[in-house]
This record gives sequence, structure tokens and C-alpha cells, in this order.
Amino acid sequence: MIVIVGDRRDPHVEAVRALLRHEGSAVSVFSRYDAEARVTIRVEEAHGPRISFRCDGEEFSGNEVESVWWRQKPFDVFGDRRTELECFKRREWHAMLDGLEDFLPFAKWMNRPSVQRRANHKPLQLAWALSAGFNVPNTAFTNSVDEVEGLRSAAQSIVYKPFTPLITAEGEAIFTTDVTDIDLDPAEDSIAYAPGIYQQLLSKHFEVRLIFVGDENFYFKIRSQERSETALDWRHDQEADMFEFQATPTDIAQLVRRFRALSGLDFGAIDLVVDATGAHYFLECNPAGQYLWIEHQTGVAVSNIVGAHLARPSDRVWVQDQMTSTTAPRSARLSTSRLMA
Repeated sequence: MIVIVGDRRDPHVEAVRALLRHEGSAVSVFSRYDAEARVTIRVEEAHGPRISFRCDGEEFSGNEVESVWWRQKPFDVFGDRRTELECFKRREWHAMLDGLEDFLPFAKWMNRPSVQRRANHKPLQLAWALSAGFNVPNTAFTNSVDEVEGLRSAAQSIVYKPFTPLITAEGEAIFTTDVTDIDLDPAEDSIAYAPGIYQQLLSKHFEVRLIFVGDENFYFKIRSQERSETALDWRHDQEADMFEFQATPTDIAQLVRRFRALSGLDFGAIDLVVDATGAHYFLECNPAGQYLWIEHQTGVAVSNIVGAHLARPSDRVWVQDQMTSTTAPRSARLSTSRLMA
């Protein structure tokens, strides 16, 4: 049994679930938003610890779980009502689900909850990237106006980014913001209110979203500098036709392997900036990053590799230039013959 712990409203969850079922794999989605979902952990002297699930029309024990995709978001991007009772409910669910890995010790995880929680820490990501050999922009994670001023004096041009997403009820969001020219004196209270990410503004030739699934890398060049709307932050119009699938440069693939070894992640979406000299700068990694809209735009079916990774966790022998082969054995075709959607 393959279990996807996530939200059925997440299209990535539904895409991989449908693919796996089409290929004949047993897969269930466990969503805390599903009124019918049930999970039980029992600890008894006679039997020891046991875990069981009821979800997605299936009932099964932890012994039947071979793979888990932890697609649980650290923040509710789909917007729970933040009443006191809802906050309590959310805490209770996190307290239950965050410990699942300890009761499914033999399952293949993508990613382990404990690993993903740690990897969501943006300063640690940048430290890992630096240790792995990536170039990184000078960055201050701070709520000190003096530190922001010091960074601006050294870097000349800087941007602000939040640690976590903020999407209002009206659909407004905070994106990367150029704060090079703002007057910091009246902004001191706002800066002190909550820590933020203040970062050197890099000169961009193009950007990259690199998705890694186990040992496989998907390198998508983003022509963000062709339009003013996307020059500072391509998320302002991420549906625009600006994504191009390319082979991952050998040196970048090596850096990604090192980053994975340091972070322990089996899946992630790395955002990179490439300057005019070809130097790649690591910005961040989202351990539960999005890719489906790029898949639809480019025809590169990342979901197939996600499904194959979950369905055959011990048989990952495909390399990038073999992924479109149609001569692979039937057991491997989930990852190969349908790469180009």
C-alpha cells in the first residue's frame, strides 16, 4: 500500500494518485480534511504498538504500508477558518500525524516528517547549500533594522521575502519586494514586528526551478527576465509561457546530490538564479514544492517519476537520457514511457 498524506484539494496529490491507480498500484490518500478519514495508534502490553488507517475507501494496517508521500503542507494554504476551535483541531492533527514515521519504520518515505520539518528552516537551507558548494546571495534573517541597513550598505540592492506564505482572504499575497530605496527609519517598527529574509538582489540572466525526485533531477529554465512583471519574482505570473526543460548541468547535479545528503530530502523544489556568467545561486528549497503547472506547460511528466519512486522504491535505475524510452520492461514503464505527457 502506498499512502499519500496530504490534501485532496492539492492537484499534485490527485495527479499522482490517479496515475498510480491506473498502473495498478494500491494507493490511498489520507487527508485530515476528509470527514471519513480515521487513524489509530494503539500501544498495549499484549501486542505492542500498532497503527491502522481508514481512508479513501480502504482499511489497512501499518504493516501493509510500503511507501509514504508526505505531502502535508506546514501551513494551510487552502485557508482553514482560524477560529479558536479550528486552531485546536489543527494542533491536534499535527500532533498525531507528525509522529507517523515512528510507527511506520520500514516504509519508504518521501520525505520523512522530521526531515521535512527541519528542511523547511530557510537559514539552514542556505547553510546547507553553501556547504554543498552552491553560490548563495548575502542574506540576513533578522528583525533588526541595523542588520538590514548593514546588508544594504554592503550589497547596494536588497529584497525582502517572508519566511512563510501570506495569502489574505481577498487573495492578496506577499511576494519578493525590492527594499533598496525605502527609508528604514519609519520602517523600523515594521521590521522589528516579525523577522524576515533580507537578501542581496542578484543580477539575473534567467532563473531555474529544479525538481528532484530521489536521484532524478528536472531542470526547468525560467525566462523570467523577458517581462517586467516577472523580473523580480516570477510567481507574479507563473502561468506565463516562460518555462523550458533542459538537461541538468553535471556540476549542478553534483551540488544537488550534496545538498540532498546534507538535508536528507528525497523530494524538493530548488529555486536558482543564474547570472550572465552562468553562475548558479541557490535561493531556497521547498520540500513540498509545486511543479504541476510546469508539467502541463512543458509536457514533462514529473508526476510519473514521483509515482515510480513511490511504487518501486528499491528499483530506481533510470537516468535522465533514458526517461523517454519506450523499450523499458513493463515494470519500469511508469517512470519511462510516459515521461512526456
